[in-house]
Amino acid sequence: MNNIYPDFKIKRPLLYGVFIILIGIVSCQNLEEFTLNTIPSPQNAGITKVDRNAILAWDAVSDPRVTSYEIQLGSDSEFSVVLKTDTIPSSLLEYTFENLESEESYAARVRALNPDPLTNSFYTSVLFISNEIENIFRLLTDDHIGVGSVLLRWNEPSEGSVTRITFTPVSPGEQITVVLTPEQVASREASVEVLNQNRTEYLAEIFDGEVNRGEIRFITIDINAVISVDGGIYGDLQAAINAATSGSVVRVGASVYDFSALQNGTILINNKSLTIQAASDEGAKPDIKLRNFNIIGDVGYLKLIGLKIQSISRAETSLNTDYNKHLFGVTYVTDAFHLEITDCELTGAESGLIFTQGVGAASAPDPIPGTGIFSMAVENSLLYDFGNAGGDFIDFRSGSVAGITLKNSSIWNSARALLRADPDVAFIGTSGFILENMTINNFCNGGRFVDVRANGKTVVRNSIITNKPSNQANRMQNGATLEIINSNLFGTNINNVTAGATVTERLNVDPQYQNASAGNFKVNNHEIMKARLGDTRWLD
Repeated sequence: MNNIYPDFKIKRPLLYGVFIILIGIVSCQNLEEFTLNTIPSPQNAGITKVDRNAILAWDAVSDPRVTSYEIQLGSDSEFSVVLKTDTIPSSLLEYTFENLESEESYAARVRALNPDPLTNSFYTSVLFISNEIENIFRLLTDDHIGVGSVLLRWNEPSEGSVTRITFTPVSPGEQITVVLTPEQVASREASVEVLNQNRTEYLAEIFDGEVNRGEIRFITIDINAVISVDGGIYGDLQAAINAATSGSVVRVGASVYDFSALQNGTILINNKSLTIQAASDEGAKPDIKLRNFNIIGDVGYLKLIGLKIQSISRAETSLNTDYNKHLFGVTYVTDAFHLEITDCELTGAESGLIFTQGVGAASAPDPIPGTGIFSMAVENSLLYDFGNAGGDFIDFRSGSVAGITLKNSSIWNSARALLRADPDVAFIGTSGFILENMTINNFCNGGRFVDVRANGKTVVRNSIITNKPSNQANRMQNGATLEIINSNLFGTNINNVTAGATVTERLNVDPQYQNASAGNFKVNNHEIMKARLGDTRWLD
């Protein structure tokens, strides 16, 4: 059949285009129907500002489908940051945004809602700038903020007075209200010491009745990260000790401190009894680097609790003297002095733990009194990597010894002689040196286990002693005695430990330490475990 319209051809792409246009027309018609079917938007929306708040109000939408209104507060007209979203019943026609920033740009919007989200109205938006808020608080400095405390100061308000300050934790926590006394109102400052002692950010607001007169934010100092004494915060240990009164507790937060450059690393304690302890018994120990403690005069006692102390005297010898190579120099103590070390890690001194120089020593910078009466208790502590030059580990060359006790602790990689008392030393009572439930390994490199040449008694019981690099035997003179009871003695040169001693109930077995080179002395020998010998931390 011939085509009677030879020049007319319907091309397939043209048909597709017509089809798409028809769909678009239908779609636009449906969209118009959808748009016309939405709930009308709220009208006459406006903002009323009252102090720190802004009230968004609008006319009721006369449509039975409205069940509620959605309100939003944004940072700008595009609502790029939505600061708040809330939904309220349709019976309410206003919403209050509280505690806005002073003179800040905001956007607020509202829309009507229905359970069918396709019928929700479009938003109606309002832009506004919040009120300028009076803020009578003066600036805070670091000196005004402490551990659980703050000193707040303020200017006279433009009118009225002030009655209270509230402290609201920025993170969840309990709000604290401080009612101001007449004296605080008159002086325009208040020292508040009832805040959280951990690091906490607070919003402080000052009121005249219900009228907010100002606000300020600050972060309290964490007691676990500072050095404090008697309520004060100090930048270094020496400053805290200087500020302390006798009998004070210096609390050291769980941080790392390097005092090696301060006074060549020597911390001086003069004529005052002190406790220096970790601020918290949880988590890591405070890690303190220094050279030594120099104890002078009538000190009474020094207690160290829960600390890790690293001496630099073994690693940095150029500034060493006879009086700073031991961790505790007590040559110039004049009266009874008790050193107590509990739950500590001590390491790094060139010569040892404690030292008194002999009276009349040529190296003495001042005349040595020789009148100190010394006692010491070390418990639940680790002492390791001390040197073996220039002195012995526990080294008394003058004064009197009223009892030295090491208990439930470990010593390794340390010492020339372990215990020394020269002939001029007097022993008071019958205590002498007592080592109980001790684990001692790789000790006395170049010296004796016991070198006591005064009338004192040394008793070792329930302990493990292994591997003595040096082959020097004990030296006990002038009535000195050594008794070893119910202990395990094993390893290199171990018979030098027993030389001249009275030994009863001795074991001689390998403890089978888990990893002695890494300071892990966990015992794997069941005979020792059953007998409960050595530092008990390694038995369980």
